[in-house]
Amino acid sequence: MYIFKNAMKSLTRSKGRNILIIIISLVITVSACVALSIRQSAEAVKEATLDSLEVTANPDLILADELTGNLDMETQDSIMEIFRNLAHEKGKCIILVTHSSEVSEKSDDILHL
Repeated sequence: MYIFKNAMKSLTRSKGRNILIIIISLVITVSACVALSIRQSAEAVKEATLDSLEVTANPDLILADELTGNLDMETQDSIMEIFRNLAHEKGKCIILVTHSSEVSEKSDDILHL
């Protein structure tokens, strides 16, 4: 009888552990899916925002002070492309202040202070 009791107790513990492992695995899986969904949504919003970005006023001169300072490289490149199109296709003068050598290399003229 004692052996049977211990076997049942061990079996119950084993089932409990297995259930706990399954619950933990499910929580991790759901968390990863939610994180992926949030990341995909954020990227979609970022792309939609950049696609819909346009200058509604019609200034001849645009001043931008550290506009690309805290942006990732992809967004930084997109903004520089917008500036390049404004300057070359629409004849706008863009004055951009930056500490980034990557941004300054994409500029037509560079003035170091």
